[in-house]
This record gives sequence, structure tokens and C-alpha cells, in this order.
Amino acid sequence: MINRVILTLLLGLSMFCQTTGQNPDEEWRKLDSIAMELPGYLADSSLKYALKALTLAKQTKNDRQLAITYLHLGMLSNELNDFNVAIRYLNQGLFHANNDTTKAAAYTELGRAYDDSSRPDSAIYFILKGLEIHEKFGPEYEAKSLRKLAFSYRSIYEYEKSLGHFKLGLEKEKQAGLDSYIKRSYMNIGLLFQDLKQFDSAIHYYNKSYELIASDDLRGNAVYNNNMATVYIKLGKINKAIPYAEKNLKWKIKLGDQQSLTLAYNILSDIYLQLGDYQKAKDYGLAALQVIDTFPVSRTKLNAHRHLLDAKIMLRDTMDALKLLNSTLAIKNELFEKEKAEAFAEMTVQYDSKKKEYENQLLRTAALADGNTINNQYAIILAGSIVLVLMIALILIVVDRSKQNRIAHIKMTEQKEEIEAQRNQLEEINRTKDRFFGIISHDLRGPVNAFQGLSALTRMYLEQGDKDQIPELIDRMDQSSNRLATLLDNLLNWALAQQGSFPYSPESFKLDSPLNEVLGIFVSSAKAKGITIEDRTDHNTYLYADVNGFKTILRNLLNNAIKYSKKEDSITITGALAGDKYYLRIKDTGAGMNEDQLIHLFDLEKNASMPGTAGEKGSGLGLVLCKELIDLNNGEITVESELNKGTIFTVWFPKG
Repeated sequence: MINRVILTLLLGLSMFCQTTGQNPDEEWRKLDSIAMELPGYLADSSLKYALKALTLAKQTKNDRQLAITYLHLGMLSNELNDFNVAIRYLNQGLFHANNDTTKAAAYTELGRAYDDSSRPDSAIYFILKGLEIHEKFGPEYEAKSLRKLAFSYRSIYEYEKSLGHFKLGLEKEKQAGLDSYIKRSYMNIGLLFQDLKQFDSAIHYYNKSYELIASDDLRGNAVYNNNMATVYIKLGKINKAIPYAEKNLKWKIKLGDQQSLTLAYNILSDIYLQLGDYQKAKDYGLAALQVIDTFPVSRTKLNAHRHLLDAKIMLRDTMDALKLLNSTLAIKNELFEKEKAEAFAEMTVQYDSKKKEYENQLLRTAALADGNTINNQYAIILAGSIVLVLMIALILIVVDRSKQNRIAHIKMTEQKEEIEAQRNQLEEINRTKDRFFGIISHDLRGPVNAFQGLSALTRMYLEQGDKDQIPELIDRMDQSSNRLATLLDNLLNWALAQQGSFPYSPESFKLDSPLNEVLGIFVSSAKAKGITIEDRTDHNTYLYADVNGFKTILRNLLNNAIKYSKKEDSITITGALAGDKYYLRIKDTGAGMNEDQLIHLFDLEKNASMPGTAGEKGSGLGLVLCKELIDLNNGEITVESELNKGTIFTVWFPKG
């Protein structure tokens, strides 16, 4: 191995020396070739040559060379698992790319970088972009993108979509005659059927893959026998699993991969534990431990210890079992700490990446705004022209009709209007349904994810003995729970209102009890943001309304005021009688709104809820629900607002 490394480096050095005195284009080509031709275990050296090629490409300002070099730097960074760096290089490559080949390669590598860094949504987006271009190049290229897409869907447990893309990719591989990939696709489809617990289909595809595996293909034969043993174990057909597990072990011994060899021993140890042959289970467990014991902690290492421990317990080898128990617990604790640290690091990376993606999206949107405006104007003019022509034609037809035809036309028009009204109603119901499920699938994630993150941080601080951080985390949990409770209440009440089944029981009630209850909910939220709430109402006032509806209205208006207020802002609640009505006025000194936001404030379809001053997300549902409940209680609501100065909501209710 050392001789091979030295020989490769000497070859690279020789090629680099030959670049001296050459013209810049030839020099760049040699540097880029060295970077990409060095073997994978010399990726660090490859990166150095690629960076030299980049310096040269920047000097010559050659877009083609820049695009290719950035692409190769991204690929090498992917090999080194430096995915965020890879993403930056690949985006630069896309910026300079002037042909479909480079663009498609950059999109595919971006998909790989996002997928390997556990960001499947972004991975799928870029792989699909690559697939759009690969469709022009033929089935071989399409198959490559479809495979990557299938793996991305599998990583987020969307097995049906993954299966569909693997099957489509398989058809493209057959068209292109890619036998080496066809056998892998059969195997991957089998694994998906195994995930879906359709074991007979899994066995069928494993066998189809085996038909294409050569007798000297060590890895292919090992994978086939491993999968067949696993599927028969899952089916409970242990005796059928044994021959495949034994062949799996033989192939993996030849393969020489220590991790894979340990897995083979673990499978056999598990089989004999289930059969009650504890001595054989112990023998295979010991063999697994001898292979893996010097390796870093991993799930495979933990399973090897567990199988051996179970076997020794069943054989009543008490003293050895106690010793092994201690080491098993130590590995389990170490693995837990390792996975916790990795999860925290991944959460940090994902946060930084999402933030960067959002900033980039804003820049792209700004850059495209002018072009989109022109296209939209053209589309509006064209649509208007078509509508105008159709209207003129319709008028001429109506004028030419006889009286009887006009009567028939009127009847048909009435029927058409009725059908149109029904269609519009159905479309509105469908839009409402989509919005409802959109809120459930998107807006509920925020508070839930916040709970997960905060609970992980709480556990970490407690384990570290850092109790000073706990009160702040509790306040943040309180805020998340309030947001979650408000959103769930709003969803339920809005769904009931849409069905016309909201429980409406108006009564005369005193203001103090429901007002104090709602104010108590928001004490922690206001305190956490440094906001003061001043109540100047007369609590002895009586209103006539549905009490639960009143509390929902007040809760949403206060939540809205806190959401868009910042530190040292204030919220003032006042009230007074006005004829046979009583009004409540909630005034804040927060962010305020512009005229366009005010116009669409109570329109769920058009109201795009803005993030709060502390980044709080919302659905826009709360104010829409307020309006519906106020109408239901024979009340009124008005809004006054000025951007950066604050907002005043005034609500009138019948007096009690």
C-alpha cells in the first residue's frame, strides 16, 4: 500500500512538473487531470491540485474552466465528507456553467451532498433538477438520477416513491444495457419490499439479482446471501436462513471487510440463539467479538456484545456474563454519548444550512423579480385579449338569436351560473382543505421541533450540571406550549366553524373571569420578550356572547400583539360602553402593518403570515377565526395600524 501511494504521488509530481512553461489552458488541463485521476484514498492531495487549477482558471477568467473546477472541488469535498464546503463549490460551478452537461453534474453532486448530510428535501430538489437535463441525454443518464432520487426517498421512509423511482430507473438501465446496475437495482427493489414487509416480493427480486451476479463477484454474492438470510429470519423461517447465513460468512471471509464479517457472525449468533443452540451462538458471538473488539464503538460492536452476553446467560456462565455485562453497558453508554453529540452537531449544521438556503432564496427571488414581472404583464395582456374576443363573439351570438332562443339561452345561463357557483364553492372547499392540511403539516412542526430541541438541551445541561440555563429553557418551553395550544385550539374551532357546528351558547357574563384567565396564559410569553401588558378595563362590565368564543378571540388578539412586539414594547387593553355595545381595544407599540397586509388580514387564502419579532411562525388562521367568531356573536372588529408604530384592534360585543 505504501509503495502504491509513493508511486502515485511521484506520478502526480512528474505530471505537475511537466506543466511548467506551458500555456495557461494546457497547464489548467494538466492540473485538473491530476486532481481527478489520483485514487480516492488521496483525496486530500487531489484537492490541492484542484485548488491550483482554480487559481489558474480565475486568472484567465475562463467560465468553462471555472465551472468544471468548482464542480470537481465539490465532488472531492463530497469524498472528504465536507458537505457544506462541497455545496458552496457546486453552487459556484452552477453560476459559471454554460452547458447542460456541467449543470446536470453539479445538480447531481448537490443532491449527493444534501443527501449525505441528512437534508433529503434539498437533495430531492437538486436531483430532480439534474433529472430534467439528463432526460435529454438518454436512458443511461436518466437511470443515474432516478437511482439517486430513489435512495433519497428511501432515506425519509417514503418507500412507495422510492420503489417507483427504482423501477423506472431499472427500465432505463435495461434500455441502456447496464447489466452491472440492473443487478443492483433488483437488489435495492428487494430491500424496499423487505422494508414494506412484503417478503415474498423481496425474495423474488433478490433471486432476479442473483441470476446476474457472477460466480467470482465477492461483494455481490455476500450481499445476496446476507439479504436472503435476513428476510427468512424476519419470516420466522430460521432453518431456511441458516444455509444463506453460512454462505454469507464464507463470502465475507474472502472479501476481508472486518465490519461486514462481524455482521455475518452476528447473524449466525442470532439464529442459534433463536434455535436454542446456545453453544453455537456463543462460538459465533466470540468470533464476532474477536474481529470487532479493537474497532471504535458502533451498533455492530454493541450487537456482538449483546449476542454473546445472551448466550453466556443461557449457558449459566455467570462470572463471564457479569464481566461482559459491564463492558456491554460501557459500550452502550459510549454509543449513546456519541450519537447524542452527532445529533446535536447535525441539528446545528441543518440550522445553519436552512438559514443560508433562505438567504440564497431571497437573493434568487430578488434577481428574478424583474423578469417575472415582464412575463406576468405579457400573460395578463394576452389573457385579457382572449377574454375580450370571447365576449364580443358571445354578444354577436346572443343578438342573432330569436326570442325563443334568447329565452332558452337565459335558462341555460341560469343553469350555468348555478353550476358555476357550485364549482366555485367546491373549489373554495378544496382550497380550505388544502390550507387546513398545510397548517397541520407545516405549522405544527415549529412548536413540536422546538420541544424536541429544548428537551435535548435540557437533558444535556442537566447531565453537565449546568442548572443556570434551565429557567430560560423552561420559559422557552412555556412559549412553545402556548403557541402549540393556541394553534390546536384554532384548528379545532375553525374546523367546527367551517362545518357550521361550532358550539355557540351566548350568555350574559362578567368580564373579569375570562379576561384574567386569558391574561394569565400570556404572562410568561410577555415576560420572556420583555413586553409589558397593562389592563385598564372595568372588570365588573357584563357582556352577552359565547364565553368560549370570547376567550378564543381575546387569546388570538393578545397572542398576535405579543408576537409582533419587541423588547420594551407595551400592550394596553382598554374598554368602554358605546350605546348597546361594549368595546375592547388592544393596542400595541410593535411592528405594525402596511396597507396591503391590512386589506388581506382576514382572508385565509391571501393572508401571508409574517414571522414575529423573535422569529415566531404563524398560519394566519387566528385572525380569520376571530372574525368568524365575532360575526357569530353579533359583534364587529376594526383594525388601525401603522408600520413600525403599532396596531390597534377594536372589538365590539353586545352588552350584557
